[in-house]
This record gives sequence, structure tokens and C-alpha cells, in this order.
Amino acid sequence: PEHLALDIDLNRVLVSASFDTVYAVDLTTGARSILADLSTTNVGGGPVAFQDLVFDSANNRILHTDTNLNAVLVVDPLNGERVTLSK
Repeated sequence: PEHLALDIDLNRVLVSASFDTVYAVDLTTGARSILADLSTTNVGGGPVAFQDLVFDSANNRILHTDTNLNAVLVVDPLNGERVTLSK
């Protein structure tokens, strides 16, 4: 794994295993699912250069940086949708 973040409310760990995918791993069962597949394009339309991963539990969101966009992006922890927070 590249980066890990704990989502205590949903009893899972969020893992970025590459530059373009965020997985959710259930801490009880170990079951893994793809939360966000960023492999095609980023929100700016270009290739993804995913860096850093933080779970913001107060606002129920995942924050990550994209070095191609030079931006901080927000990923919805339930459906994987992304929006740009800051450039």
C-alpha cells in the first residue's frame, strides 16, 4: 500500500495501492472493495497522479492530492465521486 487512512465509523481502512485506486478494507472480515477507481482520468480530464490520502471524519470525506493537477481533491467515501477542493 502507498497510503492508509482509518474510517472508524464504517469499521474500515482506506488504502491507496497505486497511483489511481482507493480500496476500502473491512476491518472485521478483511473483504476488499474498490471505493474509487481513478485510473481513467482525473476531474481535470488528464491522467491521475494520486498522492497522499487522509480521511476527514469530521466532514465524512477523503482528501487526496493530485500532482498532475497540483490540487487537493475530495473523494466521497460512499460512492467514490471526486471534486476539486483547492488548486
